[in-house]
Amino acid sequence: VVRVAFARLGKEISPYSVEQKRLGSSAAHDTFEALVTGPSLTALQDGAITFIDSKTHLLGLTTSANIIYLNLSKEFLASANVKMAYQQVTETARYLGAKDIVLLIEGEEVPHSLFE
Repeated sequence: VVRVAFARLGKEISPYSVEQKRLGSSAAHDTFEALVTGPSLTALQDGAITFIDSKTHLLGLTTSANIIYLNLSKEFLASANVKMAYQQVTETARYLGAKDIVLLIEGEEVPHSLFE
């Protein structure tokens, strides 16, 4: 079970517990796989939605010095509300106890200011 951030009723970002099969080499990897997959049926029944484009894929994840380096596919930038999608990413990282997150799109770092 991992904890991810979805928008409850399309408004506030809230934590949701999601059952996730082991797919990666770490709990953080599995957590972000669950996030980009979208809400489970149980979360949907609770009113959860995601702002992350459904075609987004997790390309890689590395953690160093409690900083998460998250590499997503370019479809992430096509999210209908990319600011809220980014907030889901940062909140999910916070649930993992990360002190910061560096977002990469197709291997290129994206500045935080793009989402302000």
